[in-house]
Amino acid sequence: MIKYESTDNNCLQCCIAGMFDKPLDDVPHVLDWKERYPNWYDGFHNFSLIFLNHVPVAVVDDTLDDLFHIAVFSEVGRLPHCVIAKGMDVVWDPHPSNKIASLADTENWEYSIVFVEVHGLTLQQACQASYVQWAKEKADEAGITGESRE
Repeated sequence: MIKYESTDNNCLQCCIAGMFDKPLDDVPHVLDWKERYPNWYDGFHNFSLIFLNHVPVAVVDDTLDDLFHIAVFSEVGRLPHCVIAKGMDVVWDPHPSNKIASLADTENWEYSIVFVEVHGLTLQQACQASYVQWAKEKADEAGITGESRE
């Protein structure tokens, strides 16, 4: 992982480039996506699928276990902020203050972005495969056997 520091409200750009070991200039700033697409997330999604070979999936709870993800925070009157996390622990905060150590330490955590590798699958197949895997893991954790899952 490359640890980039945010210089102009580009924390999402820093997190994506850092997680995927890409040069910072290879990842567009979120404002570039806002200019080209009606919804910035469409540009982000297309970039992730085409250039990173991953599908971004939003997760809104703390069932991330030991997955690397980008956690997004929002505060009233401020721009959203992103950090790289593994499970509930913040691995890298691109803001120079580096003040957030754990997602449990803040009430402003809104959601996380998990990247699912597509391996040549369609978007629908990749999302379905990631959900099926997640559901199996949760069932195993709860002690639900294969026969009682059906």
